[in-house]
Amino acid sequence: MANNDLLVQSALQSVQSNVTSQSKPVTQSVQTETVTELSVQSQALQKEAEKQNGQQQQLADDLRDKVAQLNDYMQNMNRNLQFSVDDTSGDTVIKVIDSET
Repeated sequence: MANNDLLVQSALQSVQSNVTSQSKPVTQSVQTETVTELSVQSQALQKEAEKQNGQQQQLADDLRDKVAQLNDYMQNMNRNLQFSVDDTSGDTVIKVIDSET
């Protein structure tokens, strides 16, 4: 029985040494095309967001200009109305002012 144990151990050591000598180190390759593609997509999304932000800012500026023009017009017409835009909510506010009080 001892000889069988020695043969099994010897065979096991032989198999283990063959496996370790034939195994290759695991390497992980980075696909640069995927990384580059993601980077390009990220830059495109960032540019689109900046463009939309600029358009929203332009619309807000245009709205302020129109409100100022409307207030000037109402004042010239001797009407006691005042128009504004609430900064926090973005709602249009119209005030009716009693000139006597």
